[in-house]
Amino acid sequence: RHLVISPTEFKALGKPVDEAAKSVPIIGIDSAADSKAFTSFLTTDNVQGGRIAADGLAAAVKAATGKEEGAIAIITSLPGVGSLDQRREGFLDQVKTKYPGFKVVADKYADGQATTGLNMMTDLITANPDLVGVFASNLIMAQGVGQAIAENKLGDKIKVIGFDSDEKTVGFLKEGVLAGLVVQDPYRMGYDGVKTALAVSKGEKVETFVDTGANLVTKDNMADPKIDALLNPKVN
Repeated sequence: RHLVISPTEFKALGKPVDEAAKSVPIIGIDSAADSKAFTSFLTTDNVQGGRIAADGLAAAVKAATGKEEGAIAIITSLPGVGSLDQRREGFLDQVKTKYPGFKVVADKYADGQATTGLNMMTDLITANPDLVGVFASNLIMAQGVGQAIAENKLGDKIKVIGFDSDEKTVGFLKEGVLAGLVVQDPYRMGYDGVKTALAVSKGEKVETFVDTGANLVTKDNMADPKIDALLNPKVN
């Protein structure tokens, strides 16, 4: 027996993973838990994903204004989720060290609902008329923030980088509502997670950590075959 798990709570699931690992090998995918007991972990380097988002936002703002400066914000879907905390950390660190012209005027946590992201973004637009950019650090927030940008027709003025993709956010990207999406490879995480569990069951050595990668997708590169494969994975 083996367990492939994608933890949704970093702290709360640490001890259960520790306990389960005493009897079965644990293969982690996507989001982390507060445990060192994983036999192998396959995920995006989410700190690096946050840095990629910061670079993408800076490029989009510069393309629109000629400068890497102005008021920006970050909206995180939920507190206490390992992957989201790491994306926030990477984004804020990259902004601080590489883009001193940006000022983070809002660092918000939502409740995991797209409607909350929509409402938060609407409030940010009202409270910060000089806002030039936003990082919406997961799919749900990208949906909500994108909806607010679309309703207010602000795609040219406020550049938004989302994280992950679906039909709605890819549509927003095509329409210029979103400036970019940091896209992971969840198909590889799941597929290779099961392959890793099978390898462990055969007594084979496996990597302790596998970075499954992340890419910045923009309107300009979304037709690239490699990017298209991430946006539209083929399930065999």
